[in-house]
Amino acid sequence: MTLKFIPPTSFLASLVKDGGFERHRPIQQLDTFEIHYLDLTPLKLKVSPFTPFLLSKSLGVNSEISTKDLQAVLAKLADIHLDPTSGAFLVLGGTLKNIDRSVWADATKSGIVILHNNHFASAVSSKDPKTLMRVLSAALLRTFGTLRLSPYHSRIPAVGGTFFGRAQILKQAFLVNDNFTFVGNRRIGKTSLLQEIKHRLMLQKDQPVTAELYGSRCRSTSDALSKILRQIDPKAADKAQADLVEHFPQKVKQLARERRIVVFIDEFDRLIDMDEAASHELMDSLREAFYQTENTRLYTAGFRSVRRAMQDVKSPLYGFTSRIVVGPLSSSEAREMIEAPLLNLGIDVRATPLSSLIYNETAGHPELVQICCSEIIKSFDERKKIPDPTDLLSAVFRTEDFRERVFGAFFANTNQHEKLVSYLLMRLGLEKGGDFGTFDFDLKDIDRLVKDTGFRLTVDQLYEIWHNLVLCGIFVEIQGGARLRFSVPQLAKYCQNCNLDFMIQNALEGAKQERGIWSDSAAITAETSIEKNDKQDS
Repeated sequence: MTLKFIPPTSFLASLVKDGGFERHRPIQQLDTFEIHYLDLTPLKLKVSPFTPFLLSKSLGVNSEISTKDLQAVLAKLADIHLDPTSGAFLVLGGTLKNIDRSVWADATKSGIVILHNNHFASAVSSKDPKTLMRVLSAALLRTFGTLRLSPYHSRIPAVGGTFFGRAQILKQAFLVNDNFTFVGNRRIGKTSLLQEIKHRLMLQKDQPVTAELYGSRCRSTSDALSKILRQIDPKAADKAQADLVEHFPQKVKQLARERRIVVFIDEFDRLIDMDEAASHELMDSLREAFYQTENTRLYTAGFRSVRRAMQDVKSPLYGFTSRIVVGPLSSSEAREMIEAPLLNLGIDVRATPLSSLIYNETAGHPELVQICCSEIIKSFDERKKIPDPTDLLSAVFRTEDFRERVFGAFFANTNQHEKLVSYLLMRLGLEKGGDFGTFDFDLKDIDRLVKDTGFRLTVDQLYEIWHNLVLCGIFVEIQGGARLRFSVPQLAKYCQNCNLDFMIQNALEGAKQERGIWSDSAAITAETSIEKNDKQDS
């Protein structure tokens, strides 16, 4: 039976009005096609945020489309020079009749996703956002397959459709007129957060002038400032002389009178450490340029050095930016990250225990959640079924990627004292049965274990270790914060396999050398007010 003809424009209008897909570019009119651009971020799949939807003018009113008709349209697409890796939708209002398989193969090879009346007729009638979303995801799956569309990539920053959670942080960062510093351990997602903020800013009609800076790539104050200025005003940067440090704030304020200026600084710790040796000239210049300056915004991200500087009244960073602590994803954020994309990939895990299992084993660390989800997709692609919990964990724990990420986060975010405490607690947990999913401890346990090694630490220092290991994501607080547990149980098992006694001895020797420069340049008094602020920020 031939379906009632639905104009392609009606389908696109339904995607916008009922499906919630936004237009961020004007409609493009060519001789052969009308091109619409919709933001497909809500699909939470790895697709271009500006995927073109092509409406054929020659087939715009055809109720039935033959192989010859389709071949002719596809041939004309060669003139548009589409990117086959990002894909494009060819939307046809008519019904396709007995199309040769070779034509489908040619379209797939070119990255063309064909949508026709059979696909979207019922969805347009239903006006249901989820139904419309399934139409698009199903069409993408037919063309690209699950592996190509997977949004789970732990080694690159997440942005757009591959970015998950952080709704409250983003709300605050956009609605509050202030500069912000995101504080959190390495590999917790601060870079992705900065990239997502920039991505959303660039989708706005009034696009700002932006600059990105990475602290590890800066050699001096003038180097950092010139890199910023080169992005927001290349002409001014070419003319910049030795007095750039002095004139940078005035130049930013001058530019801000004409356009909004937004600067992103990642790896801010490196700049803080470098700047302290240069009498704070960089922070002084940034503060003068961006502090309470209309039409400007500064977003930075760092960890220990940044946290310390923000609490030091002698630092220019004190009171300059608002702090937002970036921790692991909440259970609801992790569940959304797991279930929504997998459902759009045709893998429905909502009725399984996998979401809870993944959260319990990863404590909401985004990279670890991504690895688990990637393993689900891999298993489903190979066996056409959802893995059971035991098989999933067994496969994940065997991967070098998961082991490297767990170890990498631990080693990158802890000093020798914190490593020592962690190893001692691991040994205690093994003595008590080795179930690190339930093994818990408190400050008294930490104090006793440290004293047994010959160290004598103050309560402030013990609490600092406690707090840093929670902030690092190594420990998670339970029972209202009275006791702790290892956030990722598998960490202790990995360390056990690597000779825990050796690791304890190595950390003990390192801690003795580190004692004179306590806490990796983070000798902060654990004042009650500070800790309350940290909890509120979380």
